[in-house]
Amino acid sequence: MQPQAMNRVASGITLAVATIGLALAPQASSARSLQEKAAERLDKLLEGRVAGEPQDCIFLPRTNYHLQVLHRTALVFGRGKTIYVNYTESPEFIDRGDPIIFKGMANRLCDYDTASQGIMLDKFIPYTRVSEPEAVKGEAQ
Repeated sequence: MQPQAMNRVASGITLAVATIGLALAPQASSARSLQEKAAERLDKLLEGRVAGEPQDCIFLPRTNYHLQVLHRTALVFGRGKTIYVNYTESPEFIDRGDPIIFKGMANRLCDYDTASQGIMLDKFIPYTRVSEPEAVKGEAQ
């Protein structure tokens, strides 16, 4: 092959590689963005709460069966005064777009239970909202 023809082939390969890189860049950026948003959402959920002792199991009726899926970050159970966060042993498999099906007891979920998409649960960390001290409440009135 002549040098000019080889340069054109090399340019074509470089362009193809660059095009593939550009095509993949928005997806990587988008995934990173979803994970960053999930981390921010978790920070907001935990604001004003104090972590308790990790629990092996949670009683689902107590959480009102409420689940928030935070992309590649955590599973959050419950709402109100106490929420339970499970960071799982495999957060990379947590995808907010996929339905999660738990394999375990009907009314409780434990750290040895598994979920769909290869998610392996870990301890459940309770985060309880801290109430304002009475002195501060009195001053606000």
